Amino acid sequence: MPDRHPQSTIARAFVALAFAGTCVAHAANTPLHARYVFARTDLAIAAAGGIGAPGAQGGGAGTLELDGVDGEVTLALLYWNGIDIDYPEAGLTGGDGDYDQPDIRFDGVDVSGSRVAAGGSNDCWPNDAATLPPSASTWRADVTDRVRLRGDGTYAFSGLSAKPGHSANGISLIVYFDDGNASDDLRVVHYDGLQSNRDQMAFATEFDYAGGAVEAILHASDGQGSLGDSSLLWTTLPGQTSGSASTLRYGTLYDGLALWPGSTVPHMGHQRGARPDTLWDIRRMPLTAMLGPPRRYASSFEYSSAQDCVSLHVVQVVRAADPLPAMLDPNPSDFGDLAAGATSSPRRFTFTNWMPSAVVIGTPTLSGDGVFHIVAGTCATQTIAPGAQCTVDVTFAPTVAGPPTAYAARLVVPFEDVVNHSPNPARPYATLRGSSVPATSFSRLVFEPERCTFASIPIGSTSAPIRFRVRSTGTLPLTLDAISGATTTFPIVADACTPGSTLAPGSECALAVAFHPSSVSLGTTSVRADYHATDIPSASAHLPLQGRGLDVATTAVFADGFETSVCY
Repeated sequence: MPDRHPQSTIARAFVALAFAGTCVAHAANTPLHARYVFARTDLAIAAAGGIGAPGAQGGGAGTLELDGVDGEVTLALLYWNGIDIDYPEAGLTGGDGDYDQPDIRFDGVDVSGSRVAAGGSNDCWPNDAATLPPSASTWRADVTDRVRLRGDGTYAFSGLSAKPGHSANGISLIVYFDDGNASDDLRVVHYDGLQSNRDQMAFATEFDYAGGAVEAILHASDGQGSLGDSSLLWTTLPGQTSGSASTLRYGTLYDGLALWPGSTVPHMGHQRGARPDTLWDIRRMPLTAMLGPPRRYASSFEYSSAQDCVSLHVVQVVRAADPLPAMLDPNPSDFGDLAAGATSSPRRFTFTNWMPSAVVIGTPTLSGDGVFHIVAGTCATQTIAPGAQCTVDVTFAPTVAGPPTAYAARLVVPFEDVVNHSPNPARPYATLRGSSVPATSFSRLVFEPERCTFASIPIGSTSAPIRFRVRSTGTLPLTLDAISGATTTFPIVADACTPGSTLAPGSECALAVAFHPSSVSLGTTSVRADYHATDIPSASAHLPLQGRGLDVATTAVFADGFETSVCY
């Protein structure tokens, strides 16, 4: 069953302030919040557009063709969106500037919806310089009983433009169900709201990647072909390189169409004015190519093209319910401890194409410490079909003798496909690590997690503390000498690591650090744990930390795109 209470770590508030554009009347964007979380579900979607004409001209009515529902319907949601404008050329007059259309007909019965968002942008109707008050609203109705009764089939709807001045953009029917086959279950986080790019469209999510494919399904209004679409940039932390983000830019999607073509859902033949577009799109955007090892990621996009006029209403972040291999597996991969001068056995990494089309592999590469080596493989220059695999073999060979030394690298297997291509190929990666150790007994101290980027928060506020373990991973006991590196921006708020205490091999202590920004500049520090042992008179472990403050008065979009701390 769905969780109807958004998780606090997922449903974060955005700061969305309108910016000056060509439309004089500014709308109020409503952030997309996590409305439902499904741990295990199946999913089917039906939609329709081309219904923008007034009700008297057949607008606001049509049919939805639902297919793929097999089993018990858990939840069926109907979304519709529209505007209320004065546009006599299209027969739209006499409205009150509010798309207040909660009551419609669906499958032969009256349905009353709840308003998800109001006061949204008219998205440049009737023209780009329109000064009409922002009138858009998005509505949601629970139609589980109707869909549970009938399952697949044709569902008639009407009344979306029943009032004067009302013009509907489109309608989506989203059905969650259980087909009794656990092997194809999905995990879905379902967001809704109303975000127009005329007032800075933005979205942020966090998800626990468990391997396999991840995609975002976007339900958007006012898709059309007369205004050129810009590109949409997804940004994800953590990224391929330490402390940076991975990015993925969508201009054309895997169906070969632009972002918002206004042609991806059935057209009911009752468009707004002389425009042939459906004004409703459902777009699927795979996110997998940005990801590395299974762990928590924070991902976001911003779409603020001045040449376009489009609004976003629903986003579904979808992945498999059960763990699957990552695009590169094993991931992460720890080669363990090895004496200097020795070489590990080759470790095989398997690339699985989780993309919706064939990909052409480039040359696999290693970045980072030069003690890892690619020794064999079947991937380079190959075309890999969806679901097919190739392999890369890697060895670890540390060369410098001395105290324990940690090494790290990233294996990248770049590829190109119909969306990701030169000069910006996709670059999925695996994280590699290993340590050189002396042949005799040794001491070693590490932080877990090893680094952290704190969520962006308003200047002067203080985050919840994050707990870090300080663990002895050697074969000799060690003595803690000092914990240092705390600042007013990164205060240590709890510390059980007492100087003078001894940590036996495998034992640990813990400390907690908070984030208290005083400016919008990126703040950094490195907490340090000094220690000594019988094999070394002085050594230290380091914990890099960073975070950025927000000036709410001047931040035009939301909390920097990343509303959650990312530690790894």
